[in-house]
Amino acid sequence: MHNANGDQLENARLAVDGTPLKTYTGSTGTYRFTNVPAGTVRVKAFFTGLIFGTKDLPSSDRRR
Repeated sequence: MHNANGDQLENARLAVDGTPLKTYTGSTGTYRFTNVPAGTVRVKAFFTGLIFGTKDLPSSDRRR
């Protein structure tokens, strides 16, 4: 996960909308969810000091 300037965001909180699934980005901005429901899911991202964002992803593309 990167900010608008392309900088990696460590410890951004991510959540799969409508589920209890949550995770945090690592030092390189990567993240991973497990047991994601099949189909398209909406991932919400939160990072202190930045406006939160959302992105719809196919569950097979849940790692970025």
